[in-house]
Amino acid sequence: MERFDIRSILGYKRNKTLKFSEFVDEFCENPDDFLHTSSTLLTKAIKHFGYEIVVRSGEPVISYHIFKDMFNNGTNAVFGQETAIKHLVDSVDSAGKETGPNRGLVLIGPPASGKTNIIDLMTQALEEFTKQKAIKLYSFFFEFRHKDPENPRTLELWSSFRHNPLLLFPVMLSKARRSVRARQELLDYVTHRHRENKLVIPTYYQNASLDKCSIDILEGLIQNPLNRGKSLYDILEDYVRVEEIVFSNGQAKGISNIDDMHLLKIRQKSINLSPEDKVILDQHLPGCDLVQYVGAMVASNRGILHIHDGFSGDPNSAEADYRPLLMLLGSGKASIDSTQASVDNTVMMTTNLEEMGQLESRLTAAKLMDRIEKIPVNYLLDANSEMEILKRDMAIMKENYQVDPNLLRIASYYAVMTRLLPPKRTKYPENWN
Repeated sequence: MERFDIRSILGYKRNKTLKFSEFVDEFCENPDDFLHTSSTLLTKAIKHFGYEIVVRSGEPVISYHIFKDMFNNGTNAVFGQETAIKHLVDSVDSAGKETGPNRGLVLIGPPASGKTNIIDLMTQALEEFTKQKAIKLYSFFFEFRHKDPENPRTLELWSSFRHNPLLLFPVMLSKARRSVRARQELLDYVTHRHRENKLVIPTYYQNASLDKCSIDILEGLIQNPLNRGKSLYDILEDYVRVEEIVFSNGQAKGISNIDDMHLLKIRQKSINLSPEDKVILDQHLPGCDLVQYVGAMVASNRGILHIHDGFSGDPNSAEADYRPLLMLLGSGKASIDSTQASVDNTVMMTTNLEEMGQLESRLTAAKLMDRIEKIPVNYLLDANSEMEILKRDMAIMKENYQVDPNLLRIASYYAVMTRLLPPKRTKYPENWN
């Protein structure tokens, strides 16, 4: 029996940590490694795990491997929805190239058509992809060191938003009675330096801003007499540390799943610090009362926000209930206690035909519907795909019983043929096909 190695399980080591100057040097050398957005990452993740060409209804279509649930031995595989998936992947890809506000993608279809499975597999692909060594995702934290040399303790503070360190460069900076576009000058420099590679700078990095908590920390450090005479660069070099990050479903880092539209709202709460940590913080930020943000938008910042059947069929729901979603899609900004913090999310939603119909009839503002791209996910009508599902579901049964191959064929034909019948339930719209 092979020896059990506990070190391989608990051998976690902290990710690579950089000083601010080291990060700037690496960015100028390899800017492509730092200019990811949620949509570009998602597209790369899906394509990274490969695809094949299959025939559906006599037509060749592309079939991406991730939707066979290669992460869990096919337990939640999606069959026969290649057309809807291609529409979805193309929409995400095009969203990464847009210069306007974010778009929401809503999968619409009857129950058990695979809508939720499709998004769940995309989030798993994103998580596994960001763990690859070739993919680098960076965020930053503030490091405060104890001034007492006999007690060399440090305090680390992370923002709830996992901002890209590029956002530390101000969009506008006042300097010697003139305004300097610090971030734009940096982006122009790397674009010119790598002009042969035709570097493309996503609009997000040109306009995005830090959250209020991070801005308060920077302003407090600048105003602290201990830092008098230091430039903003010196302060960032002293207090900011850049670290690699990954997305995680389980820890809600970069990926957030909610089933209630009200959970989109963000709330604040004070950061709980020990007395020892408060002593350290008071040395660098005297009198500063810091808060952290909690909410779905924060959890999925620079990732995926999945709203599962969020358009509830409640006839009493008002248009105001969808205002957070409208802000998220319409302007790309989430209002948090008078703070404007730009968030980069790929927003995906699932709903059924009835709820989508109610939403469209209830909303008076067309802005929300203009920012939502509807992707139909119909009942599976391909007998070969249905047979693949039956083979998977009956794999355990075949270990104990003999199953006639014709049984699978007949069952798959029956399933498809019955779905061709019009629905008998009156709750669906009359024009449902």
